[in-house]
Amino acid sequence: MDTQPFFNKVINDKITIIISETVTTELENAPERVRTFFNSIPKNILKVVDNTDEIRTLANKYIEANIVTKKYLPDCEHIAAATINNADVIVS
Repeated sequence: MDTQPFFNKVINDKITIIISETVTTELENAPERVRTFFNSIPKNILKVVDNTDEIRTLANKYIEANIVTKKYLPDCEHIAAATINNADVIVS
């Protein structure tokens, strides 16, 4: 897995991973190896955040501003969740 060195650093350095409700929904349909990997991440470094009205509103503002089309609403939700929760980086 190409992302393994990245996640090893995150886990070893105990860097907090912010996971939005959008991510958890996407994981439901992810391949088994992805779900297994996600489930192996220590829970003490995961912060799961709900898609609040504030996140949904900001995501829709990205669409209204024609930054992206409505087709990419889930991506806007990722970005809005990261913005509102003060994430330092977004990893996709």
